[in-house]
Amino acid sequence: MRILYLASNPTEQVSLALEREMTELQRRLMAVDRLGTIVFKPLPHLKIDELSTVITEFRPDVVHLSVHGRRGGVVFADGDDEKFVAIPHFVAHFKAVRVKPKLVYLSACDGGKLAKALSEEVPFVLAMTDKVTNEAAIRSAVKFYEWLGGGSTIQEAYDISRPLLETVEEGAVSSNLYAGKDSSADSKLVDVFRMMACFTKLENTRRKKKPPLLKVRDLCDRSGNFEIEAGFVGCPRDTQQLIMFSTDDTFVDQEAIDAGDDWIESQMTWLLREPPVGGEIWFEHQTIESEGDCRMYGIAVTSTEECITVSSTLTEALQRYYFDEKYHPLGEKQQAIVMECIKSLVLNQGPRARRAFQAATQSGAPRANKGTKESARKTAKKGARKRIRKSNKKSARRRS
Repeated sequence: MRILYLASNPTEQVSLALEREMTELQRRLMAVDRLGTIVFKPLPHLKIDELSTVITEFRPDVVHLSVHGRRGGVVFADGDDEKFVAIPHFVAHFKAVRVKPKLVYLSACDGGKLAKALSEEVPFVLAMTDKVTNEAAIRSAVKFYEWLGGGSTIQEAYDISRPLLETVEEGAVSSNLYAGKDSSADSKLVDVFRMMACFTKLENTRRKKKPPLLKVRDLCDRSGNFEIEAGFVGCPRDTQQLIMFSTDDTFVDQEAIDAGDDWIESQMTWLLREPPVGGEIWFEHQTIESEGDCRMYGIAVTSTEECITVSSTLTEALQRYYFDEKYHPLGEKQQAIVMECIKSLVLNQGPRARRAFQAATQSGAPRANKGTKESARKTAKKGARKRIRKSNKKSARRRS
């Protein structure tokens, strides 16, 4: 996300506390920019004549404009003097730009009419409804960019920042988000590092253009295990290595470790050394087979030796892929089937199975003989069974 911070405060006008606003915005953006993808360029003494040139050269996603608003337009500095710019003339500067910004944040008093006119040229404009104090303007702007830079949608960031503005101003001032024609406020300007997952069998039908799967049993094997492909989206461009691992001990096959056939590190860890494609890295040949949910962790290591981390359960990653971000659009019947599969994974999650096993094998349990314990052990083990398969079957690693 590229942010162009533009400000103009004529000497005759009341101070806008521009230095403080720039410092606070940069500080919060640095805190949320884990991938180093946010560029903040401040130009605090801009003349109106330079507006379209600067936007053309920098090509920002967001233009933040801190100026004095006045009925019918805004006021810019012009040397030691001030210059009033009427709404049509101001909008003309954005009309002249070929690559439009996605959002204009208008931090100015009485910016409603200007914002409405500007929304005909850019997708979104956020503006104050009345005269606003420096304190309220700065705090609400910082909150807005904190959420926007953290991966929230434009609408979500606006919904969070507006109540803060109204609280500081004691209800006297609010803000409005104006959307241009065919613009969706559910769009994001920052692609955050996150985990995704999909059902391999369902994806194969799409890739091979086979008939859609419409039953739960179509997505699992006879033992009730779902084959799941995991991936990570929003990876830094210079990612050199991606590590995925779990702390769920149902991945551990102690018998194989004791026999020297496997190691605990290989049983609980997946590793890929390849660059991202379009910001994505998928464990295509290392699918997880699981009957229950579990928590996974991802670490992306960059060429500058930085580490970016994220955690997610399998069901959260599946929900994200199929429903939240709709990587694979589904029909109504398929949506219902996928949701049933996700619910099944939640009900059979590893910790739940372990608790059932522990409760059934407690030494103080009445009449718990060896046969009962062994039966409970097998049931719990099956419920939390997970496995990883590689395309090379000879080196396949099993989770039990």
